[in-house]
Amino acid sequence: MTKAKKLRMKFKYYADYVRTQQDDSPLYLFETNVDDNGYIRDLCKDYEVPDIFPHDWLALVNNDARPPFRWFCIGPKRSGTTVHTDPLGTGAWNAVTHGLKRWVLMEPGESKKKVKGRDLIKAGEDDEAIM
Repeated sequence: MTKAKKLRMKFKYYADYVRTQQDDSPLYLFETNVDDNGYIRDLCKDYEVPDIFPHDWLALVNNDARPPFRWFCIGPKRSGTTVHTDPLGTGAWNAVTHGLKRWVLMEPGESKKKVKGRDLIKAGEDDEAIM
């Protein structure tokens, strides 16, 4: 996978794409402005933070320095993000409403080369996900 690039399109076109795409690395809708976006802000009323996460440690960060902390993501089969660490080294919780999501978890001290799978790529191969 390559680093994500911003692309804007109407949702009706994205929904059509999701239904018909057969890409190796499909487009993944990743909205970071949930609280500021009037079209999706009301989605915040549809969930509650689970009791297992009673503390909002990011609330301790100066508001100007606080990274986005709510995301709304939609993706078709085979979509997802690249290997990453969440903002400020935090951990996210996710709710999947349809389909399934898989995670690969690594020990914190694991080498970047191993995490990215660079030892497994053979000469002439690309790094696209295969499912």
